Amino acid sequence: MLKINGKEVTYTKSFLLERGEEAILSGPELSNETLRLSSFEYMAGMSSKADVRAELVDGAVTLRMPFLDKGSFATTLQLELNNKSTMKLRIAGMGVGGNLLVQLDVYLSRPVNFAPR
Repeated sequence: MLKINGKEVTYTKSFLLERGEEAILSGPELSNETLRLSSFEYMAGMSSKADVRAELVDGAVTLRMPFLDKGSFATTLQLELNNKSTMKLRIAGMGVGGNLLVQLDVYLSRPVNFAPR
């Protein structure tokens, strides 16, 4: 079990994205939610942190990140899920050899459930 700042990290993943690629993550590690990650072309003068955007579309979270050739960005996103759970995402990206290296850390907090099993 990995803990950061006293909070348990439920899921962590690193991967490379090429220009124009999209990554789709889903499954029990994400409380059965779907997370779509895509990139947009970063231009000089843009604020990489301010331009990271997330939207909820058809039950899936779509996150747009800047595609960086140099430098890096990091941001957090907190989502309230349908089952009263909270998902907090820490996302970092860095340009590496013409690709975008993405690091994703997921923290899930679930309500206490006293239902019989």
